[in-house]
Amino acid sequence: MIFRLLLLFYVFPIFLQECIIVDKPFECDDMIQILEYHNDLRSKVAQGRTKLFEAKDMWALKWDDALAVMAQDWANKCTLKPNTGRPNDCGENIAWLSLTEVQPIDVEAIIEMWYDEINKFDPEIKGIQGGTEHFTQLIWGETQFIGCGSTIFQDKEDSKVYQALVVCNYKPAGNFVNKRLYELLDKNHIDEETGEPVRCEKGIPSSRHPGLCAHDIGHALGTYVPCSRYGDNVQPTAYFWIALLLCGYINVFF
Repeated sequence: MIFRLLLLFYVFPIFLQECIIVDKPFECDDMIQILEYHNDLRSKVAQGRTKLFEAKDMWALKWDDALAVMAQDWANKCTLKPNTGRPNDCGENIAWLSLTEVQPIDVEAIIEMWYDEINKFDPEIKGIQGGTEHFTQLIWGETQFIGCGSTIFQDKEDSKVYQALVVCNYKPAGNFVNKRLYELLDKNHIDEETGEPVRCEKGIPSSRHPGLCAHDIGHALGTYVPCSRYGDNVQPTAYFWIALLLCGYINVFF
């Protein structure tokens, strides 16, 4: 298998589990899919390709291991209740699906379910609205990081039914009362070099996800991979620096 588990060595003692868990946490390709789909939807909103207004300074999300560990810990408790013990600066989305057999979780379907709450959202009303909190956290402009966990467990009342649970944590948190989801794009504030409205006074304009603001150049160009440090996705830039160091070593000693 090309990708390794992010939480391969995550320990959760069986005597602490509140349910019978039958499947493992997200793998690297799941993390990439979660990030890409979140950022695709955020990009769609930021560019004004929905009924909402165009955005300024909406971040392209990056993966955060600490958020993922916290999400996985909560997913292992097999509850739809929110994690009230999480830090105040951390937001949360939870989803639950019933299955007749153990199978890979369709993470895009989960994220789409959260996003579809846009249909109930009124853009003329400032701040969060009832029944749309999953959507508003998903596209909250100031949120920069995400980490998710999942589990599939047997139903307590019917062992032939399985429940798939997905928990995503976000930082900084969104969904503040009487606060806009994101800054609105000022089309009169023009960048002299590009002739386009200034979208990113924070971060770097993303070419990977137009309309969003990336954390750094690699993130902007799409070379960022959340689990590359686990050894299976070494980026070309890493090979370049390794070659450069080897050349320097040869020149010095030979």
